[in-house]
Amino acid sequence: MQWIQEKFAPAPKKASERAVRHQDEPDATPAQDEVFQGAPTSYASAKESMAKKKQEKEVFKRPKQPAHQHKYSTANFKISHRKLNMLGRQISGKPIDHAIMQMQFSEKRASGRIKSMLATAKLHASVYKKMDPSKLIVSEAWVTKGPKQLKRLEPRGRGKFGQTSEQLQQEKRKMRLKRIVSAGLVPTGDYTSLFSRTTTQRNDVAALANTFPAPPIVRTIELDGSLVHVSTTYAVKALEPGQTVYHIALGKDEREKASWIEAKVKGQTRPLEIAHLGERDLPDTHEFAVMLPRKLAVNGTINLVLETVQTHATRPYPAYAAQADPQLLKYKTDLFVLSPYTTLVQRTKVKPSSPDIPSYSTPKGVDEFVRDGSVTKSGATITYGPYYNVGPSTSAEFLSEYQQPVTVHYNYDHPVLEVTKLQRSAEISHWGSNLNIEDKIDLHNAGPLLKGHFSRLEYQSQNYFGRVSAHILSGLTLHLPPGVTNAYFYDLNGNVSTSHLRRTPSVPKGSKAIQHSVLEMRPRYPLLGGWNYSFTLGFDTPLQDSVSWDAANQRHIVGVPVMTHIPGSVVDEAEIQIILPEGATDIDVVTPFPALSSAILTHVSYLDTTGRPAVSLTYKDLTDKHTAMIYVSYKVPLSAHLKKPFAVGAAFMSLHAPSLFRLVRALATKPSPPRPPRLLRPYDLALQLKQLSTDGNVDAAVQRLRSVPRDAQNVPVWNTMLSLCMSHKKFQLAYALFIDMKRRGFSPNIPTFVTMFKGFSQISDWSNHPKQLANAHALFQYYLEYTHSIKHHDPGNIAQLSLTPLVIYISILGTAGDIQKMFDVYFAMDQDGPHAPDRYVFTAMLRAITNHQERAGVMSVRDTAASDAKHVWLQIEKAMQKRPDFELDSHLITATIHALTRGRPADQNLALDIIAHHLGLTRPGHPDSFRLSPHLNYWTLDAALQVCLAMQKFRLCVHFMHLIMDNIDFDRPDVRSLVARSHVHKLLRAHASLAMFASPHESSQAIDILEWCLKHDAIYDIPDLRPDMRTYHLVLMTCLRTGDWEGAIKSFRLMTGIQTDSFNESDGKTSPRVQKRPEGRSLAPNVATMSFIMGTALQTKDSTKSLQAVWLSEYVGFDNLLGDTAAEPYYRASFARALASVVDQLLDDPRTEHRREWFLSLKARAQEVVRTFGRTLRSEKFTLGNQTTLAQEDGAVLFDLAARSSKPRSN
Repeated sequence: MQWIQEKFAPAPKKASERAVRHQDEPDATPAQDEVFQGAPTSYASAKESMAKKKQEKEVFKRPKQPAHQHKYSTANFKISHRKLNMLGRQISGKPIDHAIMQMQFSEKRASGRIKSMLATAKLHASVYKKMDPSKLIVSEAWVTKGPKQLKRLEPRGRGKFGQTSEQLQQEKRKMRLKRIVSAGLVPTGDYTSLFSRTTTQRNDVAALANTFPAPPIVRTIELDGSLVHVSTTYAVKALEPGQTVYHIALGKDEREKASWIEAKVKGQTRPLEIAHLGERDLPDTHEFAVMLPRKLAVNGTINLVLETVQTHATRPYPAYAAQADPQLLKYKTDLFVLSPYTTLVQRTKVKPSSPDIPSYSTPKGVDEFVRDGSVTKSGATITYGPYYNVGPSTSAEFLSEYQQPVTVHYNYDHPVLEVTKLQRSAEISHWGSNLNIEDKIDLHNAGPLLKGHFSRLEYQSQNYFGRVSAHILSGLTLHLPPGVTNAYFYDLNGNVSTSHLRRTPSVPKGSKAIQHSVLEMRPRYPLLGGWNYSFTLGFDTPLQDSVSWDAANQRHIVGVPVMTHIPGSVVDEAEIQIILPEGATDIDVVTPFPALSSAILTHVSYLDTTGRPAVSLTYKDLTDKHTAMIYVSYKVPLSAHLKKPFAVGAAFMSLHAPSLFRLVRALATKPSPPRPPRLLRPYDLALQLKQLSTDGNVDAAVQRLRSVPRDAQNVPVWNTMLSLCMSHKKFQLAYALFIDMKRRGFSPNIPTFVTMFKGFSQISDWSNHPKQLANAHALFQYYLEYTHSIKHHDPGNIAQLSLTPLVIYISILGTAGDIQKMFDVYFAMDQDGPHAPDRYVFTAMLRAITNHQERAGVMSVRDTAASDAKHVWLQIEKAMQKRPDFELDSHLITATIHALTRGRPADQNLALDIIAHHLGLTRPGHPDSFRLSPHLNYWTLDAALQVCLAMQKFRLCVHFMHLIMDNIDFDRPDVRSLVARSHVHKLLRAHASLAMFASPHESSQAIDILEWCLKHDAIYDIPDLRPDMRTYHLVLMTCLRTGDWEGAIKSFRLMTGIQTDSFNESDGKTSPRVQKRPEGRSLAPNVATMSFIMGTALQTKDSTKSLQAVWLSEYVGFDNLLGDTAAEPYYRASFARALASVVDQLLDDPRTEHRREWFLSLKARAQEVVRTFGRTLRSEKFTLGNQTTLAQEDGAVLFDLAARSSKPRSN
């Protein structure tokens, strides 16, 4: 943290040498020897007298107490308090340097301001309040809303002063014209014959201009990627009665790019008839005639909307972009809307999808049409115009003088997709009662080409943070018809499993589908600019949803969609083939828009005799407007329906008729054969194999299995043999048998895979078994193939599938330390349905992560594993939200807490939240009352206490245990096993740790816990709650650290039953009274026990207590304590060291004068033990660790207690 301190907290400026020398010089002012020396005679002497009086006052002042806290805050600034609260929670409770580092690398906008505030607060606390910078923590961080901000007002005039009513009416009319919007859909076509009677009368521009006076025009261009939607609104007003045709013009470039042209009345959905009149006057101008819905009278008005969809109208600019660069596109169009009429006012609005517009064109030479400005930009909208009094723009003079291209350079946040080729095959089956649709799609990313090489690491990082570049396609979402089944998705390499179908039920025929079936699919690799991806997508739909029966004409009518639209894409070439049933006749096809070509072909499939008729249609430049239905009607006679069954029956009879004839003849002539002998049954074979294996002849059992006839074998027999091999740890032999089983034609089932994986799970050290690990991976691939086969070929038995093999395989990966492979297995599973991950899968994953943490031992690996555990918990929460039947259990909660315990503080806080939400163990001050959760049992409570000890939140550990101890009802036998001795040990460890910080009440609380255990054990006879030697030693350790002699003696009395009052005034020769207890209730003290007793007496510095400790030790036996070779060397040395110090203290006591020689010999023996064992043992062999280590581990708790000393004691 030194670089952070140097950067944000510079050291105070050093004093110069001259100033230091001046401070060290004595005062040179001479004293006054006159009679009036008490009175000041000058200003200097008066100043000196006042300084002396001030110093005298300061001498009698109370010394200033050292500061324990320092408050600092930022100035008010505009930001949401909810956003700022997240940063406050991020730094609360953290050391100051850690908090500064968090803000240094945070991406939040306010992190820089908070970082400066923290650095300033650290500097002020260290300089002005003399606080130790290395021990500063952020005790609290709070956010206020600040003062209420007044609404910003911008007073200005409305520009209406001095205007006449006519001018105001004219402005209102302009505002109405600005509000004209576009709408409409209709197919395009060449209907010149429909307008032959009208177009012959409109052959010149002048005649057209006199028909409709100056219609206002508003054009709106919506820019996307491959598609550009253009809607133009014409406010038409007739000057002559009976007008039924309105003429519209498009430029050559706009006509070539337009794949969809339609016209309709504004606000109506019915399309109008439109005809392409061709290039009328100029070669670059295309004219269209629109048939009005009614004849217009004089001054009659109507608003027409012309909508076009342009394809391939944009291009990437620049053409190359790096993987992390934005995607910029360029669009080019004409400035003026072409019209054969004089236009009163026209305006063009260009609307990209993003307000990020690097550049756009500014028209030149149009000042005579402009009043305010030729182009304006507001947000994501660029407006060209309004342009007033524009003449007929289809004339050659206007086009050469005023028409000019305009270009918009904009940012597009989605991939630019093109389907270069689409081959759709729709097969109708009356026997199967389904419609199968299969699409072969060649997808192309038309965005900027990749500059440089592709980085998988950078892509994964972007995908993790949700910042994938706009020109990278990582997934597609397609809308399929309702009621689809058997959806499949594969590419050139085979099946692609990264897809998910959300199916909706079928809707009645003729009803409007409100919902669609949604298919979410991811390509095998991300698609960058210029890359291609070819894949096949297919699905089945019920035939009754698409086919209707025309009883009057005895015809079938089927509707087939033109395509499944990929959002934002254009289909360059499309070939649609509709395969009808065999024998279909009188075929009639109705298309929603004309096709480039159409034909009726013959398609031959399996079991066909003459082939099936197929309707083939070709299209180009299809967009989202072309997602309509193709209707095909046909007749199928009854003979055509029966043709296939008769053909199959005839083929079968022709092949097997001779054999059947010979079989019938043989049965008629030969007598019945004698009863065959009893064959070997699979059950008897399994018993033989078990007997051979029990005798140790596993190889003989394998040979027996391979030699018997195949009729005596079945899958359960092979499973039995595999289990026997695995029980004898013959892993390679078992795997060879598994391969042999498949080779002999016996398909493995779920018990087979469970047996194999259970056998492999016996291996604890996979580093010595790399070949078996490879076999386990191969076995898992066989399991995936088996489940895939069941799902697609035998869906009736899909309920027999089980996730048990997968759960065991995950535990194997955890033991092997391959966590990444484990997550790959998880993400390859179904996320919905009966085979989605359940609580057993998540439990196995979390246990695998915990095993990896324990085996690694590296802090970075532990933090990464805890992050993986947090990710698994987020998946569990998603599963609980998606699936109501998903339920937690105590095993899953315990595994989650164990995995998060070894992580960072944020991971441990998540574990505390899980404990509070699912176990009911809330923190102190929580408003909810405590209730025993059904998930709270021995294991979950143990995990909750363990995470408190790992976080060094010892008060919270004490709080949790007291919640249980105060609310548990021992009269209920089902809850007696909730609290056990191991939980009491963790509680006593917390008290012993708190005793390191001079907490005076920890020993008394530890003794109360000990008495609580003894009381409930005596009443309810609970052996798991009965204190053992470790329990008493933890209590004695707490008494030692607090110097509580009375507590230590009481604990010793409860442990041994020895009445220690007999040693108060004893000379060591009187035998004490011993309380009689049932067998197993009293424990004999050992050298560890007496080391705690002797150390506690030494801390009291009381010779009476020290003498009592010596008499107690003499009663136990110094020979057993100092000479017991089976005892721990550390405790022998610890006891001897304390004994030598106690003897030194007692040698001057008159009560020991008569046994001085005995004390001196005792001291010599103790010093000999210290010389033997004291130098080699420098760390305590107790579970808690030595005092130095524990003090280092509990350092953060010390700071936490100091910062919260004014609050109620809680953690």
